[in-house]
Amino acid sequence: MFPVASIRKRNTIADNVAGDLRRKIEAGICPLGSRLPGRRSLAMAYGVAPLTIQQAMSALMADGLIRAEAGRGTFVARSITNSDIVLGKIGVVSRISPGHLGQPARTARHMLLSAAERAISDAGGTALFFNRQTQAVMLPHSDAIDSLAAQQVNAIVFVEGLTHDTARQAADYCRALKLPLIVLTLDPLQAAISHAKPDDIKGGEQAANHLIERGCRSLLYVSPVACDWAALRLTGVRNAVLNAGAGIRVVQNNLADLETGLNGAPTPQRQASSQEADFTLFDGVVCSNDRTAILFIEIAKKQGLEVGRDYLIAGFDDSDEGRAMGISSMQMPIAEIAQCTAGLLREALRDPAAATAVTVPYHLVARTSTLWRDKEHLTCVTDHS
Repeated sequence: MFPVASIRKRNTIADNVAGDLRRKIEAGICPLGSRLPGRRSLAMAYGVAPLTIQQAMSALMADGLIRAEAGRGTFVARSITNSDIVLGKIGVVSRISPGHLGQPARTARHMLLSAAERAISDAGGTALFFNRQTQAVMLPHSDAIDSLAAQQVNAIVFVEGLTHDTARQAADYCRALKLPLIVLTLDPLQAAISHAKPDDIKGGEQAANHLIERGCRSLLYVSPVACDWAALRLTGVRNAVLNAGAGIRVVQNNLADLETGLNGAPTPQRQASSQEADFTLFDGVVCSNDRTAILFIEIAKKQGLEVGRDYLIAGFDDSDEGRAMGISSMQMPIAEIAQCTAGLLREALRDPAAATAVTVPYHLVARTSTLWRDKEHLTCVTDHS
């Protein structure tokens, strides 16, 4: 989802949309040469008609800020980033196991941290890192903020998942010290703080659309646990099914219920779920992560079902194990989230009250788990598309 700001009624709606896009370009959130979302996506993000987006884009084109390329999209043609906004020293806070320090970045958080520090450096700033994870305890956020404030940083970047309450407390603490705060996270965040995160709803929608485009007509969504990010991905799957129209359906289940239905007599509470564990009712499966997809494939084999012959499956997070098994997966947009760092920092330094939420789409990596083997299914896919 594209970051949007509140629309003021004193100007036309198109003027306000154009102004918001202009500020994103100025802040570097939309850097020179980057492709803007399509008109339909922008209309949905701003809650306006596509014609309004067209009017706003025409105004920006007239100013030479953006250009349209036939068949490719609309791109930022001119940078208006203020050169007088100096990042200087930027505090960076995260949680890295002491055993992983000095080693190549392996976890998603570690890779995001490295990419964020690189983005700060590329923008002319200097990153000062504070690790909250020690051998013995996890240091509180306030310790990290106090330590970095003592080193006279200009702003603080948290690179970790924060709960709503924790994020609000950290923001209040930074505000008292007159330090702008931004958060880069791979988890859902609903706090009114400038942050960048993956678009889990759009990711679920992308995964489901990929299966629907491959000819799947009945989808099963499987998650190992009930949590915010899994629920958001399910919302995206349901959106895709709704947009696809009649004839497509989706059922939610969890891994424990599927295992119960296959490995033993289901309890009365799980009777309905275990009945839905008849995988022959589904030809497409979206799993909330790759590990769940791997376990699902193992469970399905107990019913004699094979990927590519009886169903297609897609996961999330693009794990090494999933890659080895040929599982199509939604890849975390780590580099793109990190690229938002400099723009969010410039905006926060210019306007400490700013609270811009940037949601970045996942990348679909299609592999053999979403490829039908037989010609009958391939014909179905061709007809469907």
